[in-house]
This record gives sequence, structure tokens and C-alpha cells, in this order.
Amino acid sequence: MKILPGVKEIEACAATRGHRGIIDYNDVTSTLRLADRVLAIFDQASSIPRALLAAVDDVIDTAPIDAATIARAVRLLDDRVFPVADIEKMLVYPIAEVLDAIRPGRDVEEALERLRDAHRGTDTTGDPPPVEELHGYGAAAGWARDLSEDLGGWRRGRIPWSEIDAGLLLSGPPGVGKTMFAKSVAKSAGVSFVASSLAQWQSRGHLGDLLGAMRATFAEAAAKSPCILLLDEFDSIGDRTRFDDRNAQYCTEVVAGLLECLDGVDRREGIVVIGACNHPDLIDAALLRPGRLGTHIRVGLPDAAARAAILRSYLPDHVTARQLDEAARECDGVTSADLAHAAKGARRLARRRGEEPSIDDLRANLPPVTPIEGELRERIAIHEAGHAAVGLALDVGALTGVVVRKGFSQNAGIGGGTVFEPNKRLPSSTYFLDQIAMNLGGMAAEIVIYGEHLEGSGGGAGSDLHNAADLATIMVAQIGMGGTLNHFRANTPEEREKIRRSLPAVNRQVEQTLATQLERAKAIVRANLAFLRELAAVLDREGGVDGDKARALFYKKGVSDAA
Repeated sequence: MKILPGVKEIEACAATRGHRGIIDYNDVTSTLRLADRVLAIFDQASSIPRALLAAVDDVIDTAPIDAATIARAVRLLDDRVFPVADIEKMLVYPIAEVLDAIRPGRDVEEALERLRDAHRGTDTTGDPPPVEELHGYGAAAGWARDLSEDLGGWRRGRIPWSEIDAGLLLSGPPGVGKTMFAKSVAKSAGVSFVASSLAQWQSRGHLGDLLGAMRATFAEAAAKSPCILLLDEFDSIGDRTRFDDRNAQYCTEVVAGLLECLDGVDRREGIVVIGACNHPDLIDAALLRPGRLGTHIRVGLPDAAARAAILRSYLPDHVTARQLDEAARECDGVTSADLAHAAKGARRLARRRGEEPSIDDLRANLPPVTPIEGELRERIAIHEAGHAAVGLALDVGALTGVVVRKGFSQNAGIGGGTVFEPNKRLPSSTYFLDQIAMNLGGMAAEIVIYGEHLEGSGGGAGSDLHNAADLATIMVAQIGMGGTLNHFRANTPEEREKIRRSLPAVNRQVEQTLATQLERAKAIVRANLAFLRELAAVLDREGGVDGDKARALFYKKGVSDAA
């Protein structure tokens, strides 16, 4: 170290990372004891032990390396001029890669091109659009915009890392573009992207190898900081409260290892973790606490407006907005991935003709749809109108819309939907019973009008009957609203079904509750037949009614809760 005149010699030391990522402070401790003047280097101030904090005279936070600093270093060390504006373009890549790209005899344009080539060569999933060009992501897009702005402020030293929301759980059905979203966040923020999953870690071998691969992923993200780290299929990590005896120890070690990575030295400043999953209810609660993946945003299938916007981004300008809107309405229930695949197929068809793709090319590549028409459409309209009638009569929430779809697609096997946003009613037994009655309103309407109901009221998970049975199970077996005070822990529909299957007394109470509320819903339907028939006619004809229009029609026809 070069010593200035009149300045005593300075001993430099640093904390080092040892086995399993544990920080070793022995060099710093011994140097402080032996030397008069010491410069100790740490990754971050929060990692300094209290004993060392008491020993040092001052703690100075260094700002991230900026373009002006790099320009000065190049001029001092190599007597070359790198314009600051050009270095700013390079800094959209990780700082370690930027410094590696600046080689003797290489000008700034060549260094920038080397960075671009390196990322093109290693990106196997294609170049995603920036977040600003994505559609259908709702709150997730807002989170990404805030993150990009905050990362910029952190890079410039204006805000500390502790102010950044650096952990997101992104859940949604397959095909909604969760992986692409994470890559787009990295692109918009100008940071690195690293992706991994439990399946990749497991492929390395036994438990020790898995944990080693997990730590290596976090170490790679740290080396490329600032970085977006995507942990795909995050729900596969599991929940320690549900592990069976056969593999509980193994799975618990995996969860503990991930918690260590999320909290430890490998998760240091500059790493934003996004966990992507289909089933957030299967994830250990400890992983979702603030400071880890504390923000949870659900991404659903794109609505008609989002589908039109997605198609617009893939198709040429000569396809009109009206054509796109019509196509978007026709493909209700398809995913973002389906739309991208359809647009790709449309372009392929057009290339064979030597033309630009048309709306007909797109339709030819959309997932097949079975039309909903005739008597089936009338029955579905009556069913959805029944939900609306009972829900409005009992004030279960704010009705946002009622829909009868044009057809069944491979991703949407349901024919319609009625959506109520929860209101601020107290969660009393009356509230739960009203929710059950609303869920059974569609079945009640079909029985009142036709004397029977179709299979759509029951069937698989998420059906009307399933939701009503779960609510009744919660009342009877979990919150003391079924005449008994016993309690059975159940956090998922599967666990509540297990209670019904294994406890006949609970199952009988659930059946009785459902039967009583079905009769109540039928009475409400009979008292509001004029509204139900008129709303069903509109749904049959137009396919949808917004909440305001449905409410206005309800109050125009007269309100009755049949009480």
C-alpha cells in the first residue's frame, strides 16, 4: 500500500467466507489487536459483530460503482477515455461483468458489444419484453415498476437496501407467464437474472448435494448482484406441518436450508428473490414472512382487455382493434402462453403465403372452443342469474359482474361465472350461512325453473357445492358455529375433505347445513323470479352484465330475501 508523507502505515484486512458460507472474522480481529491503523472491509455493516463495532472508530458505507467512477479509473489506469453515457449503457449488466469486459486495447463500443453477445449466448429462453410492455399482470406489474425505481435509487446510494421489497411470491395457474414476468422484471430494472428450482437442486444427488446446489444458486446470484433470482415451482419445497413420517426429516432439512439461504450471508444486498408457484397454500409459512418472500401477488388468466393487448403486441397494425377485441372475447379462459403460441402459428401460416398474418390466421391457431348454445346456454344463464339473485338479496358483497361464456375451451371447462367482492360484514354465523346460500343459488335456480340441476353445480375442486361444503366444514369443525366446540386444524380444501370423510358426525352436520341453505336459496329465487328471468335473458343474448347494471335491474324488479 502506498503511504502518503506524514501518514502512518495502514494495515488492510477483510472478513472472509468459509465453509457453508460462514463468515470468518479472525483476520480482522487479530489485525485490530496488533496494528495501530486498520482498514477493515466487510460486505455490509449489518454483518459486523458487536465486538468489532465497538472497536472501530468509524463505519463508512461505500456507494455502488457508478459510470463516472469507472470512467475515471479507465483514464487513470489505461490513459483512455470512456464516455460516461456509454458506460451507463454497460451498467444495465452486472458490475462484475462490466469490469471484466473492459480490457486493455478494447474500446467502449467493443466492450458493450461483448456484454451483449455474452447475454445473447447464455439466454436460452428468449428475449422477454420489458415489464412496461406486458399485459394482464395487474398488481404484479405495479410491484415491478416500484422495484425498478427503488433499485435505481439504491444503485445511486439514495436509499438503503432495507427499504426495498426484495421478496415476492407470484402464484397463478400454469401458462400465465410467471417465468417470463421475472425475466421482464430483470430486463426493466437492468439487472442480472438467475433461475433455479428444487427439481434442479435434487438432480445433483443426495441431500448434501441438494443443499450444496441450493447454496451455489444463491452464491451465483450474489456474484451477479444486483440480480433477480427466480425460484420456480416454489410450492414443491413443501410445508413442514404436512410432511409424513417417511420423508419428514429430509424435507425439513430442505426447508431449513432454504431458510438459511434466504436469511444468511448468501442472501445479501442486491438479490431480489421471486418464488413462482401454482399452489401457494402448500408453502411453509416461515418462507413467506416479511424479509423473505413477504409479498404475495396472484396472477390470473388474462381478461378480455388484457388478451386483446397481448394479441396486439404479437400481430401487425393492419389487424384492427375491433378484430382483436372480437378474437379476445372468443378465447375466454386461454393463458398468455396460449396466445403467444397462437400468434406464432399465425405468423407461420402467413409466411407460407408470403403475407402478413391476419385475424383468421390467429383464429386457426387458438385452442379449440366448444360453443355454448341452445338449451345448455339457457340453463347456464339461469344458473348464474340464480347466484346473482341470492347474493344480492343477502348482500354477500359487491357484485362486479355476471358472465355466460361463448364456449368451453381446454383451459376453461366452466360455462359462466358470478363474482362478488367481499364487503365489510362481520364474519358471524349469519355471514357464513349467507355465503353458503349464495354458492348454492345456481343449483337452486335450476331446480326451481327446471325441477333438476346439471352437473356444473358439483364436480371438481372449486365447484359451487365444493365451496359450500368447505364453508360448512369450517363452521362445524373449526370455528365453533355448528353446535360443538371441538376444533380440527385444516388449512386446505383437501384437509377439510379429509375431516368430512373421517368424521361421520361432522359430515352429517355439513350435509344438514347444505340442505337447509339450499331450501333457503330456492325460496329467495322464487321471490325474485322476475329479476332472475330477465337477467338470464340478457346473459343468454349478450354474454355478460356488469355489476351496476345487474344491481339496477334487481332493485327495479323489487328486492326480497324471502325471509
